[in-house]
Formats: sequence, C-alpha cells, structure tokens
Amino acid sequence: PISKTRASSMRRWFTGRLRARQYWTEGAAAVTVHDVKRAFVKVAPYIHRTPVLTCARVDDLAGAKVFIKGENMQVTGSFKARGALNAVLSLPKLRTKGVVCHSAGNHAAAVAFAARASDLPCHVVIPRSAPKSKVANTESFGATVELCEPSNEVREATVQRIAEELGYHVVPPYDDLHVIAGQGTLAIELIEQLSAVGEEPLDAVLVPVSGGGMIAGVGVAFRALSPHTRVIAVEPQGKHLAASLAAGQSLWEAGLPPLTTIADGCRTPAVGKVTWPLCNDVLDRTVVTVSDKEIVDAVRISFDVVKSVVEPSGAMALAAAISSCRSLDLKRVGVIACGGNIDFSQPLPWTQHQDQRTRELSRDAQ
Repeated sequence: PISKTRASSMRRWFTGRLRARQYWTEGAAAVTVHDVKRAFVKVAPYIHRTPVLTCARVDDLAGAKVFIKGENMQVTGSFKARGALNAVLSLPKLRTKGVVCHSAGNHAAAVAFAARASDLPCHVVIPRSAPKSKVANTESFGATVELCEPSNEVREATVQRIAEELGYHVVPPYDDLHVIAGQGTLAIELIEQLSAVGEEPLDAVLVPVSGGGMIAGVGVAFRALSPHTRVIAVEPQGKHLAASLAAGQSLWEAGLPPLTTIADGCRTPAVGKVTWPLCNDVLDRTVVTVSDKEIVDAVRISFDVVKSVVEPSGAMALAAAISSCRSLDLKRVGVIACGGNIDFSQPLPWTQHQDQRTRELSRDAQ
C-alpha cells in the first residue's frame, strides 16, 4: 500500500503538472521575451530584416512622427513567415512526416515556405474567398492547396482530416506558442533599428489584430524591452476587442461568422484561446477600430506617397495612425505594415471604394 506521505507527494506532483499544463497553454506568461529572443536567432537566417520607413507627408496626416515597419517586404510578402518558421523549425524533424495548416493566404504561404526550408512536404487549406494571388503565392513554394468553405469550423475540420490521413503536424495560424514567439521577433527588430539611429522609444506601436498571434508576440517583446511603449490593437469594424479587454475576459461567442471587411487577412471574428490571455496581459486597453473606407484611404496613401505596396490588412495600422494619433495624443508611433500580397488581377481597393474623401486625401498627399 502507498503511504500517506507518498500519496500526498504524488498528489502534489500531479497537481503541479496540471497547473504547469494550464500555465503553458492558457497562462498570460505562456510566451516570454526569452522565447521571442530564441525565435529571433532561429529564424534570422531565413528572413529579411525589413526596413523601417518614414514619410514627412504621412507625419503631417497623422500629426505624429510615424515609423512604418515594412513587413509587407518580408519573404512571402508578410510577417507570417516569422511565426511559421519558428514553429516548423522547432519540430522534431526525424519524427515529422509533413505539415498542414489553414489560412486565408498569408499563413499558408509562410508555412509552405517554412516547410520547403525544412525539406518537409506541406498541405494547405485555403478558403475559396481568398485572393487568387495568395493561393498562387502559396503554390509557388511547393505546397499542395485544397480550397474549402470560408468558415473557421470547416477550415479546421478539413485540416484535421488531412492531418489524420497523412500523419502531418498542424501548424496553427495564431494559437501556437512557437508561432506567437516568432511573430514577436519583428518587435525586437523594430526596437533595435530605431535604437541604432538614436531614436527615442515609441509612445505606441499600432498593430493589426485578427487571431492575435502577431500582437501577442509584439506585446510580449515591447513589455520587456520598451515598457513605456503602448501596444495598441487595430481592428476592423465588428470585432469588438475593446469590450473583452475592458472586461478582462473573452466575451466572444463560439461559432461567429467571419467579419465582413475589405481586410481579408483580418476576418477572424475573435482572438484565439491561446493568444487571448497574452493579449489581455500586455495590450493597452485602447483599441482603434478602422472602417473599410479608412483602410482603403491608407492603402492608396501607402501606394501614392510612401511608394510601398500594402494589402488592406497591411494598411490597417497606417489608417489608425492617420485617424487617431491626435485624439490619443501620440507623438512617436510605430506602424506595422503586416502584409503586401495584393491580387493585381482584380480592381485595386480604391477603385472598389472610391469616394470624395479618398480623392482628396490622395490629391493632398502629392
């Protein structure tokens, strides 16, 4: 028989393991700056050190000094390469048959790129509503693409089926600790780049939010390395992140449909289960919501003035800077231009949403 002392010791051990598991998967400190720093070293040989762009006319429009982190110039065309690489490179290679993921396009291309870098086969599930350019970008890295209905439930079910059939490892688009840590590497890079030219710390960094992987990683890095910088989420209309942040708990219902927004990379209606505790811990309670019209204006300003190609999701933070820096009293702001994969076979965003304000902004920016 087991002694009372031994039984008590075993209970403490099991309780500790359960708490550790909960801490690892749900706790606000599940990803630390040390994880982000390790990811930074791991992914560095494979990615671009993207530039930080400035533009006097953008500063005038925003009423602040704006520093644009050009992740639209990243390999695969978006920041997603960072998280996908860290996740795939962290897999036990001898025991990994291949990788599979679902994505609206940018994560798909990133996982395909990471798989090719690791000599692994890759299968990707993409919603039929995704831009053709993003599908083609993914296929260019050698992935097998399967199209499906755009709902999150269908996408996840399709991925699980493929993973079971082929024995592949699933690489989530945001709800994964390695993915989150990898996305945070762009913050380390931005902080280093500004410091290298003698710039003072930022008042805030504006980060688009969809499932929350990028902003969670960026928030962890800034909390540790530039603690006075506010990490402010930028969301499309209909997401309602501010309500959850104000309540300190996730208020989204299960099974919500994708958001209706021109920012196709930010249609996920809720922050993820793994990313939410981190977001709740490191984000500023202020959330900037941008309309489709403001996003389109920012896309065109980026094209016409900054001379930088961004997709609508990649223009969200610039839209927020132009609309909100004055009201939030921000003087020095980082803007994450997170992607630049535009489908040029389709009408450009401003030809779909042309209005007088867009024409005036574009004319004034010349």
